[in-house]
Amino acid sequence: MSDNKLHATSWTEIEYPVTSKNPFIVEPIFEPKDVRYILCRTNGERVEARLSFAVFNTLEGTEDDWEDDPMRGHIRMQVLGDGDEEVEPVEVYYLDLGAKELLSLESEDEKTLTFNIYWPDGDVNVPKAISSDNDLYVINRSEFEDGKTVEMILTPDDGEPFSLHIQIPFTGFQLLDENGVRVCDDVDIDAKKAENWSYSFVGTPDKDRFSIVLDNDRLNYICIWREDGLLTVRNQHDHMAVVGEIPSEGSLRQLMQGARTVFIKFRNMRQTVSLTDNTFDVEGMPECNAVALARFAFEKFIDIDADGEETLANDLITLETKMFFQWYWLNEADWSHENMEGMLDMSDLDSNPEKMMQQALLFNRYESFMKKLRMLSYMTQDDIQGDKIRERNNKRKILRSAKSIAAHQQGIESLWDKPVETRQEILLLFHLYHQAFTETLESL
Repeated sequence: MSDNKLHATSWTEIEYPVTSKNPFIVEPIFEPKDVRYILCRTNGERVEARLSFAVFNTLEGTEDDWEDDPMRGHIRMQVLGDGDEEVEPVEVYYLDLGAKELLSLESEDEKTLTFNIYWPDGDVNVPKAISSDNDLYVINRSEFEDGKTVEMILTPDDGEPFSLHIQIPFTGFQLLDENGVRVCDDVDIDAKKAENWSYSFVGTPDKDRFSIVLDNDRLNYICIWREDGLLTVRNQHDHMAVVGEIPSEGSLRQLMQGARTVFIKFRNMRQTVSLTDNTFDVEGMPECNAVALARFAFEKFIDIDADGEETLANDLITLETKMFFQWYWLNEADWSHENMEGMLDMSDLDSNPEKMMQQALLFNRYESFMKKLRMLSYMTQDDIQGDKIRERNNKRKILRSAKSIAAHQQGIESLWDKPVETRQEILLLFHLYHQAFTETLESL
C-alpha cells in the first residue's frame, strides 16, 4: 500500500484488552478475536468494525499481498473502508499465542531474573541473556537499570525475524491521574473526574495482593492478582468469600464500587482516596423527605434543556449515598403539580395561552424526567455483586428491607421516618444483592 500514509484520510486503530498485555513485555500482543477494530476518519467519526473486515500484510508486502488471516510476526493490519476509501494500516505483533503465555517471570534474586519464554512456532533469542536452557533465560538485573529494556528476537518458522522488548514493570499498586501520572499521596478527587483517573496493579508470585477498605469499613476486600490480567476479589468480612473479579487495571470508579472513600494497602504502602462532589452545595441540600426531594429536583430541572437531563439524573443519583435514600421510593403524588406550588410561574395564565402552554410542557417534561430518574435509581447496583453464599446469609435482612419498601409503597409506613442506619442498610443490601433484592421486592 505505497504512499498510503501520505494520501489516506482514514486510519485504523486497535483497542487492546488487558489480556493482550504482559507487564514484562513493552509491546501489546495482537489476538484477532479479543481486540476492538476502529475505523477512524478525519471528521472525527469512529466506527467499530468486525474481524471479518480486517485484512493483514507483512511490513514489506505489496498492494496485492493483503490476506484475510494474520501471519506470525511484526505485521500490518487494516480495516476495510467504504468503496475506494484509503485507510492507513496499523502495525501489530501477532504470535498465534497469548501475551501471558509467551513470557513469565520464573524466579529472581538480588542479581538476576529468570524468565520462561515459550513460543512453539519459531526460534527465540535473547542476546543479553547470560544463560538459557529449556525455555529459561537468565538476565542480569543491571540490564534493566534506569528503565532500560532487553531485546528478545523472535523468528517465525515461516517469516522474518522481529523484536519484542522485555522490561521490569512497576510492581504493586499505583493510582494514576487523568494525565497518566502516578499519585502517591492521599488525594481528594472531584467525583465527576474520577472516571478519568485509573488504577493499576502488577503482582509477582510473592507480592500478589492488596486490600481496599470502602466507606470506612462498609466493605473490606482483598484483591488477588492473576496472570490473566484479572483480580479475584475476596471479602474480609465474610471469611474471604469470593465476591467477583475486576481487571488488574481500569478506571478508579470501577475499583471504588460506588463508594465515596477507599483506603488502599499494599505491603508498606498506604493511600486514601476520597471523592468530592461539589454539584450541590451542602447548605442547599434538601430535607430527606419525598416532597422536599421532588421540589429540589424540579428546582434543578428548570435550569436545563433536554440535552442536560442525563447529566442531572446522574448528579441526583449521587445524593442517594449522601442522604441514604433512593429516588424510586418517591411516587407520582410526591411530585404532583400541587407540591410544586410557588415554583411554576402561574401569573397571567388566563390572558397568556402561550405561557400556559410553556408551563404545561415544562411540567410534563419534569414528570417524564422523574419517572426516568426512578427507573435509574431502581437499576443502580454495585459492579461487584455479593456471591450466592453471602446472599443466602443475608436472606432475612434482604426480605426485611424489601418488606419495608413494599409497606412504604403501599402507604402502610414511611421510609422517610426510618433511622438513618436503617436506610443505610437498605441501600447496602439493594446495591450489593441487586437481583435477589429486586426479585424479593417484586414478589411481595
